[in-house]
Amino acid sequence: VVFSGGEVSGDVSQGAEMSMTQHSRSSHVEMTIGSFSKGRAILVDENMRTCVLPLHILPLDAEVGSIVEVSVKLNKRKQLQKMATLKKSIEEIEKYTSSCMDGVRESRSSILIPESKSKEEIGPDKNDDDFVSQNAVLGKGTMNNTK
Repeated sequence: VVFSGGEVSGDVSQGAEMSMTQHSRSSHVEMTIGSFSKGRAILVDENMRTCVLPLHILPLDAEVGSIVEVSVKLNKRKQLQKMATLKKSIEEIEKYTSSCMDGVRESRSSILIPESKSKEEIGPDKNDDDFVSQNAVLGKGTMNNTK
């Protein structure tokens, strides 16, 4: 069953407006008639979103389980709220990622041995002037240091 009638709005979850006219910001969704209640048809889509339409809009042969193609247009206010929420979420993710990267940089720099501790804990550097002169005095090296 495909609608081809005029404008219709119903009670719809998540701020969507159901209409049967083609809009530039709308998309077609296939919905299944789930049940009838108090002169209305309750439609359900594959994401379990629902809408309610008056029975007089449906074809006479419509029954539970029939598939109906409906044009869905998001309410502008709800659409802007969703965009703002997404933007905020993206900013929070970027902020968190940035703080994680700062932590990684700090941990890498703390792994490096500071210069003041290197001689005490590891021992003298063989290219160090003090090491060469001490060994020369003790007769372990040569005095050819031209630094």
